[in-house]
Amino acid sequence: MPIVRIDRGQMNYWTSKENPSGASEVVLFVHGAGGSQFVWSYQKTFFEKGFYPIILELPGHGESGGRGEDEIGRYANHVHAFLTALGLPKVFLVGHSMGGAIVQTLALAHPELIHGIVLAGTGVRLRVVPEILNGIRMTKEVEGIDLPTLVLCGEEDDLAPVKYSEFLRSRIPRSKLEVIPGAGHMVMMEAPGAFNEKVATFIHGEG
Repeated sequence: MPIVRIDRGQMNYWTSKENPSGASEVVLFVHGAGGSQFVWSYQKTFFEKGFYPIILELPGHGESGGRGEDEIGRYANHVHAFLTALGLPKVFLVGHSMGGAIVQTLALAHPELIHGIVLAGTGVRLRVVPEILNGIRMTKEVEGIDLPTLVLCGEEDDLAPVKYSEFLRSRIPRSKLEVIPGAGHMVMMEAPGAFNEKVATFIHGEG
């Protein structure tokens, strides 16, 4: 996997192409707590057809160096540094669980870098390692997200229940909600066909 060195550390990432095509949308996938590039295994082949997918591994996860962070804002700073280091054009961000909280933070802090966002199995708070959300204050702040947003969740998600996604949909002005039947928290792995199609349709509509 390629490596980007940031702040005396490193972030590993996967991509199927060396350089994005001028006609392709760049789609950056951000995993959740304890995740790695492999949670997006069912997205790799699908999104390399017509898109430029990049799957990063956060510090302390997968093959990336360093230690994990205890605040969402610090993870968001790492992702921002990653985008800057690669010199990418505007991107679509897809975040799962904690990754969705990171994406929300970036959408508020650096909207100029983003075409649109996908929030999968996430919320303004999470039942998954709740201590990771120290310092996050987005219950009202999410109303300030001014980007096309797809809120997507599994109907059977017990860790980030549908009501969390419904809350995001009600607060983010330019958002829409998709609920995928028969899937739980790992919606992108449990129902990859439906997940991929809904995300691709969203990107094509906003790109």
